[in-house]
Amino acid sequence: MDKKDVVNKIVEVVTPFFEEKGYKLKSNNKFEKKNKNSIYLYEIDVAKSVKGYSLHLKLLLLNKDLSDGVNQIMKQVLSDKEIIYPANWTLKDIDDSIKIRSNIKDVYMLTDWRLLKEPQQSLKDFNDNFSIWFCSFNHIEDINNWNVQLIESVELAIKWFKLVDDNEYLIDNTDFIGLYLLKKANNQEKLKYKYDSILSRMKAQKQNTKELELFNRLLIS
Repeated sequence: MDKKDVVNKIVEVVTPFFEEKGYKLKSNNKFEKKNKNSIYLYEIDVAKSVKGYSLHLKLLLLNKDLSDGVNQIMKQVLSDKEIIYPANWTLKDIDDSIKIRSNIKDVYMLTDWRLLKEPQQSLKDFNDNFSIWFCSFNHIEDINNWNVQLIESVELAIKWFKLVDDNEYLIDNTDFIGLYLLKKANNQEKLKYKYDSILSRMKAQKQNTKELELFNRLLIS
């Protein structure tokens, strides 16, 4: 069994369950659904190592209007003379970094599926029943109830997309996207509160706050 076979087996199992919810298979390993300005993306990532295969299931929420707005500001931030890059970086290194960091497509992502367990459910119970999101195997059939778990991943994915495709949720659970949304809503009071909260958190964690400060300065100017 090679990597392509693993992906194909997974796709074969989940396709009918995604299709009945309006999702379409894209790029052989991604299921996609459009909802107004948003795109829901379920990505199957299989990696090969000396221990066998590992399966990473990723969920991504895309929204071009939001990501483009944040990326435009971030490009200005990262190009600002106040941003200090490592002394051994060439101009190409800096330019490449700016291009990558100002071209982020997703506005929210999930890679750790433990976040989707029910509040009353123990972590052990969740992992015992749904461990396929991150494990090693030689043949996918080696995983107990592998097909059942994949079907469950579809249900969990749909539930997650419904939760996060909401401006209030994004405001509460993201930094730059949240600030951008508050600016668009012209909610100056909450924008200042959120910025101060992020700044305080970063300082407490001894993180560099320069990018945040410049982003906020450009956002409100």
